[in-house]
Amino acid sequence: MILPFLKLIRIKNLGIIAFCQILFKYFFFNKSGVDVQLTNFYFILLLLSLLFLAAAGYIINDVYDLESDIINKPKEVIIGVKISERLAIKIYIFFNLIGLGLAYYLSYAINHLNYALLFLGLAFGLLKYSQSWKDVFILKNVLVAFLVSSSVLILGVYDLLPPINATNKLQQLVVISIVFDYFIFAFLLNLIREIIKDIEDEIGDKKRKTKSFISALGIKKTRLIILFLNIFLIAFISFYTIKYFTFKPLAFTYMISLVLIPSVVYFILFIKAKTLKNYSNLTSILKLIMIFGVGSIAIISILNN
Repeated sequence: MILPFLKLIRIKNLGIIAFCQILFKYFFFNKSGVDVQLTNFYFILLLLSLLFLAAAGYIINDVYDLESDIINKPKEVIIGVKISERLAIKIYIFFNLIGLGLAYYLSYAINHLNYALLFLGLAFGLLKYSQSWKDVFILKNVLVAFLVSSSVLILGVYDLLPPINATNKLQQLVVISIVFDYFIFAFLLNLIREIIKDIEDEIGDKKRKTKSFISALGIKKTRLIILFLNIFLIAFISFYTIKYFTFKPLAFTYMISLVLIPSVVYFILFIKAKTLKNYSNLTSILKLIMIFGVGSIAIISILNN
C-alpha cells in the first residue's frame, strides 16, 4: 500500500520540488544579502503547502487519466488496481485542504492574506487541467509547464516581495530577476517534457479524443516543435552561462559539463529517438538537466560569498 501510494503522489517529483525550494531559500536567498520574509518555520509551511497541493494534483490527474493510462501504460496503473478511485479522491480532497489551510495561515501570519490566492489558483488550475483543460490544444502543455515551474516564483513572492523598501529595492529586484531566469529555464524543460508525453500517450489520447500536439499536427510537426524548443533551451543556457559565469571558472565548468553538454546530448538523442522507450528515457534526462540546472544557484551563492 505504501509503495503504490508514493508512486501515486510522484514522490520523486515532489523530492525535486523540495530540492529546488531548499536550494533557493538556504543557498541563494539567505546567502545573497537580500532581506527575506520567511523564517525557517514559515518556509516549512510554504514547502509543505506546495508539496500537498502538488501531490493532490498528481492524484486527481491519475483519476481523470485512468482510461488512457490503462491503454498507454497498463502495468503502471495504480487507481482501481492497488488504490480504489474512491480512496484516491478522498486523499485528493484531504491534501488540498491541508495545502490550502497552510497557505492561508502562512499568508495571514506574514500580513499578506492576498498571497494565498496564488495557492488557490494553483489548486484550481491543477483540477481544471485534469478535468478539461488538457483537452485544449497547446493550453494543456503550457499550463502544466507553468504550474510545475511556478513553485520557485511563489517562493520569491513570499520571501522577497514583502521586505522591499526604498533602500533595498534595487538589490531585491536583481535577485528576483535571477529567480525569473530560473523559472524560464524550468518552464522550457517542463514544456518540452509535456509535449514528449503527448507522443508517449498518443494511443490513449486518441481513444479519449484528447486534442494533443500529435492529433492536431502529427508526429513530424510535433518533433519539429520540440527541436525548436530544444534549440531555444540550449541558446538560453548558453546565454545564461556567459552572462553569469564567464569570469568564474568553477561555475563556468559546472554549467558547461553538467547543464549545457547534457542538453546538447539530449538534443542529439531526441533526433535519433524512434520508440516509446526512447522518449521515456529522454524525460529522465530532462529531470537530470533540471536538477543540475537549478543546482547552479548554489554555485552563484558560494562564489558571491
